[in-house]
Order: sequence, then structure tokens, then C-alpha cells
Amino acid sequence: MKNGPSLKSLKVKVVIKLKNERCPKYEKCSAPICPLDPNWERASHLQHERVCFFLCEVQKSNSESVFRDRGLGELYKLIVEATPAISTRWATIKKALASAALTNSRMLRKPPPIKSFSSNEEK
Repeated sequence: MKNGPSLKSLKVKVVIKLKNERCPKYEKCSAPICPLDPNWERASHLQHERVCFFLCEVQKSNSESVFRDRGLGELYKLIVEATPAISTRWATIKKALASAALTNSRMLRKPPPIKSFSSNEEK
């Protein structure tokens, strides 16, 4: 009789959490397919489930500069790398991404963070 999760399943969850924590929306995200999850291919996606916010944002025109201006250049690269395989695997996600490409970026609703200057830069 098992009293809790196995050590192996805990290790997998820790690895996934470490990878996914690079995403600024990780704590509140409810999308079942995360491009940062190394095991996304094992996940399932149903027709009316959410699609990753950043996966949709990558589809927008000028998205690379929007990500870069917000300090998310590395996130952009990782998501762009995973996008073709994800959209090939799930037609519903592919359709959502095509729709997202036709709309304005939601990331542009908030200005990029202001970079603070240290006292060393003032000299």
C-alpha cells in the first residue's frame, strides 16, 4: 500500500518545476501544454483548454523585440523552438496560434519595466 507519491514521480515534478519556473506566469498558469516543460509531448490538450499566453504572444508581429524589451529574450527563443512541434501535434493549438497572430500583443498593454541605474553607472 502506497502512502504517497513515489520518489521517481517527485524527482520528475521537481525537474519540470525547475524548467517551468523560468516562465513569469508559471505560478498562475492553467495551460496544460507548456513549451518549457521537457515532457510536454506526454501531456494532453482538449479543445477548449487554455493555450500558453507566451506561445500565443510569440505569434504576433514584432514579438521578438517585445520579448527582448521586457528581458524575456531567452524565453522567446525557447518557445519559438518548441512551437512547430506543438502546433503539429495539436490542431486546436495550431488554430489558436493562427488566431493569435491576427491580434495585437497583450504584452504591449503594459510598458516594459524601467531599468534602474546603479551609482556606478552615474560616474
